[in-house]
Amino acid sequence: MVEFIEGQHYRQILQYIEDEFLVSKTNKKGIITYVNDKFCEVSGYTKEELIGKPHNIVRHPDMPKEVFRELWHTIKTEKRPWSGFIKNKRKDGTHYWVLSTIVPIFDEENKEEIVGFLSIRKEITELMDNYELNEMYAKLYKILDFYNKHPELTLKEILSYALEEILTFRWLEIQNKGGIFLYNDESQQLEMFVHKGVGESLLKLCNRVDLNQCLCGKAAFLKQIIFKSHVDDDHENHPQGMQPHGHYNLPLMFNNQLLGVLFLYVEDGYSKREIEMKFFQLLSFVLGSIIYKYKLEEDLKKMNLKNFLFLQHLKRFSSKDTYNFSKNMISTINGSSNRELFYSEKYLYLLFLDIVNFTGFSENKKPIEVKEAINTLFSEFVNIIYKNKGDIDKFIGDAIFCYFEDPDNTIKSAIEILELLQNPEKNPHKLQVRIGIHCGNVVHTEIGNDLRSDYTLIGDAVNTTQRLERAAKANQILVSKEFLDRVSSEQKETLEISKKYSLKAKNKSQLIPVFYIQPKKNVLHG
Repeated sequence: MVEFIEGQHYRQILQYIEDEFLVSKTNKKGIITYVNDKFCEVSGYTKEELIGKPHNIVRHPDMPKEVFRELWHTIKTEKRPWSGFIKNKRKDGTHYWVLSTIVPIFDEENKEEIVGFLSIRKEITELMDNYELNEMYAKLYKILDFYNKHPELTLKEILSYALEEILTFRWLEIQNKGGIFLYNDESQQLEMFVHKGVGESLLKLCNRVDLNQCLCGKAAFLKQIIFKSHVDDDHENHPQGMQPHGHYNLPLMFNNQLLGVLFLYVEDGYSKREIEMKFFQLLSFVLGSIIYKYKLEEDLKKMNLKNFLFLQHLKRFSSKDTYNFSKNMISTINGSSNRELFYSEKYLYLLFLDIVNFTGFSENKKPIEVKEAINTLFSEFVNIIYKNKGDIDKFIGDAIFCYFEDPDNTIKSAIEILELLQNPEKNPHKLQVRIGIHCGNVVHTEIGNDLRSDYTLIGDAVNTTQRLERAAKANQILVSKEFLDRVSSEQKETLEISKKYSLKAKNKSQLIPVFYIQPKKNVLHG
């Protein structure tokens, strides 16, 4: 078998290797002693230009130094073969990829002593160019995928994850420390947000950084990636114990808007690599888009909170329909106030209530006393109206204009209000009211203009209701025949209804048939 391999087939295998693989030999210090024609063809160098030169003449700056530290440790210290992917540089400056196997060559007499190294490489440039890009895209996708799958996480948690992924990315030759600033629009400063591996003195000194201050501020101000191979005059902040180093400073951008800065450390004297610059340009966009979306969501939450607080406040000072109108206005796209959208015609049951001789009651009292008195009473009235599924269109001084969708609920509210007035604890000032009730078609709409408007009921039925209230006696209820005809028979059984008479209301051409009503077994006196 040995004779068979050492014969013709062995020479054929050696020839195949010479034709298809890049072969080189070096001494134990890495100086080239032999290269084959394939090596020269791919690298662009002649044999004369290569032999006698260090093998790193073809090293590409994109290759991380850690790869070569591992390579030399394997073949020199452990004295074992090493295999891996290496990106090399041609004589013309372009690159090529090889799958490389490097083995130690031992002295024939002393099998423990290394005298050189043999390298056999297969060019795989097209394959690895795609792989290199795919690795970068895969890392960016991993960060975005994590962000999309964890909407419950805070921005700090998302960016901490992203920073860890960046610092441990094997295609980047950076130190395992760095951080991310966020840009504060109000203070126009960078604020430290997440970090790893940086000292307390730096965190204290660089907690806030002005635009155009130090490297991060300059990257933010210029909106450009800044690379420094060492500390120079642009590195204005000098935290205690700072060691020589270099920097990548990336402005995080989206839609041309500055959102933050990512800063990364490299070794002192480091040369920037093309692959890193390509990756960082994409990374700036990815992190910028994440921060941008979070800011939009936070702004939306704040807006929603403001709208909620506004609507809650509005709810206290307006009718239910006005409240719903305002809520719809806020929800309308782009704040469009299409008046036709909030116009409706309804048949409603209307109640107008006014305090009798309120001017005389207020005459000798302080404004705060008047306010407390009317608020105490109106608070009870509002509770009664809302309990009976009514709504208040407006308060008019010492009067209330409210409406219902059911006639029985309207009557119940009026009777309960009069009963409440008989309670000395609820009505210590012994105030009296007049109540008028009518029904009819009304329009619920916005009136006014863009400077000042109201959402209210208008129509002849509204005017008639107010006329009935003015014609009523103190602590009595005056209703129209049209309204009374719609009250249920069951509800009428609980009422004492006076004889019909006709009311001549001001500015009304026709007489209005009206009735006084009060609850049975509980006659109220004015």
